[in-house]
Amino acid sequence: MAIDARNHAAFSGALAAALAGPGLASAALAPAGPDPLSGIIALLRARTKHDIAPYKRCTLERIVERRMSMASLGQPGRKDGAGRERFGRYLNLLRADAGELDLLAKDLLIHMTGFFRDPAIYAAMAETVIPGLVRDQPHGQPLRIWIAGCSTGEEAYSLVILFREAITAAGRDIKLQVFASDIDAGAVATARVGLYPASIETDVSAVRRARFFCPEDGQGYRVLPDVRAAVVFTVQDLLADPPFSRLDLVFCRNLLDYLGPEAQAKAVAVFHFALREGGVLLLGSAETVGQANGRFELILKSARLNRHVGPKRPGDLNFAASAGSGKRESRSGQADAPTRQAVLAELCRQLVLDQHAPAAVLCNARHECLYSLGPTDRYLRVAPGNATPDLLAMARGTLRIRLRSALARAMQGDARVTVPGGRMMQDGRPVPFSIDIQPTRNGGEALLLVCFMDKPTSSQRLWQDAAAPDASRVAALERELEAVQADLGEATRTLEASGEEQRAINEEALSVSEEYQSTIEELLTSKEELQSLNEELTALNSQLQETLERQRTTSNDLQNVLYSTDVATCSWIGISASGSSRRPPARCSASSPAISAAPWPTCIP
Repeated sequence: MAIDARNHAAFSGALAAALAGPGLASAALAPAGPDPLSGIIALLRARTKHDIAPYKRCTLERIVERRMSMASLGQPGRKDGAGRERFGRYLNLLRADAGELDLLAKDLLIHMTGFFRDPAIYAAMAETVIPGLVRDQPHGQPLRIWIAGCSTGEEAYSLVILFREAITAAGRDIKLQVFASDIDAGAVATARVGLYPASIETDVSAVRRARFFCPEDGQGYRVLPDVRAAVVFTVQDLLADPPFSRLDLVFCRNLLDYLGPEAQAKAVAVFHFALREGGVLLLGSAETVGQANGRFELILKSARLNRHVGPKRPGDLNFAASAGSGKRESRSGQADAPTRQAVLAELCRQLVLDQHAPAAVLCNARHECLYSLGPTDRYLRVAPGNATPDLLAMARGTLRIRLRSALARAMQGDARVTVPGGRMMQDGRPVPFSIDIQPTRNGGEALLLVCFMDKPTSSQRLWQDAAAPDASRVAALERELEAVQADLGEATRTLEASGEEQRAINEEALSVSEEYQSTIEELLTSKEELQSLNEELTALNSQLQETLERQRTTSNDLQNVLYSTDVATCSWIGISASGSSRRPPARCSASSPAISAAPWPTCIP
């Protein structure tokens, strides 16, 4: 519901006054701000412990408008002074009438459920997902399923029925562990009872009713005890309470639709944390995992089935210690404040890291820098051009060659590697250092810790140099020579491998060139054949032209002869079909008028 900007200040005061009352001092003191909906959110949070702030604004406005209309508080959707006055009266009503506040809270906890709702989705699961989960489940391990936003339990029991049927068809003995959660305690209580009206007959077939339900006289149908025992119902806030873990399937339909973008992203992160590797996530028909950043891959778009991929990222989740029932708060309030010992320990740790820790970089297998520590600017620099996290691109001078070789050895051998790094100028003097690379793993992801270890300078080793200066110098030169030889050998091997690849590429290019040459030759041959055929057609055309010319000349000659002989020519118009001697009339022509006067002309065949 929108409010005119000119009345923001006055309306904020009205909201604060409306919210003020016994037990709501904190809500009354907090400014309502320019958004009048914040008053409703604060009131619900204070009275009902339900935080509806993550909901989409349009959803909240629609539900509040409906409740205001049912309370006969004027025409909905008005933004003028009457609308503001109507909103203020509804705030007063909520503050004074706990029943209306409870009704609003129940309407905000939207319940859309039913047995086998959207049968096509359940059919797709029964064909594509459930058989594979049952078939691949290790012996002795239960199938773990979580229905987030279970409402009154119909969809939870529907999944149990599908899995029971699949387990029976596969002939396996697998235990089901189904967790069903919802923020509405009343809906969870209804689900725990497991009693549903007779109207479920339209959604549940007679065969399934006979197998999984028990009819109650005059009350409907109750799920059988073994079906009820497979489901654990609990009151849980998806965005505030810690999730379940090591799940094979997460079922959450038409819940993300009502949440804002940030809440949706957090819910997707919760589902990714809860699922095992390869687990399946089912969302509503209009819901997606959004920018999952490699967390999920789509299995079946029509059913919104997604598979868990990528390592878990526990750092993405941040649940309050007092989430859920609100009974996990600190007893004295001092647990949240750090002790003096903790502060001193952190100070000591930070000083040691700043003064004595080597420059270190944590990178992944693609050599992308993930975190750095210490004076890394001595060894690394920002590469010119487009910004890149590539560690090798940021390495200074000849360090890049040695660092590349050491990284390759550490990745191939999966063992710690230490190589001489050479010398770096520090404070105007060369300081020798070494490169120490330690492979590690975090959540299944291969990582590399690269440390640049400064060696003692000549002033720190003065007593050693005084005792044996020549031997120390020779040993240092030998070590550097060994390092250079190792780098040279690695570079030689890399060059040989590159040469082999280049030769293979050249051979392939030569083969392609030969194919092209063969094709060109075939095209040339075809061209020559076409030219030959064109010549033949040209010759035939010339011959036909000559023949036509001769026929034209002959025809002219005959015509001239006829004109020059003065002989009449005639042609009979018709002949009697009976063969009688009667002569039909003839059409005659003559070059002389005397001939045309003859009664019967003489005809030249």
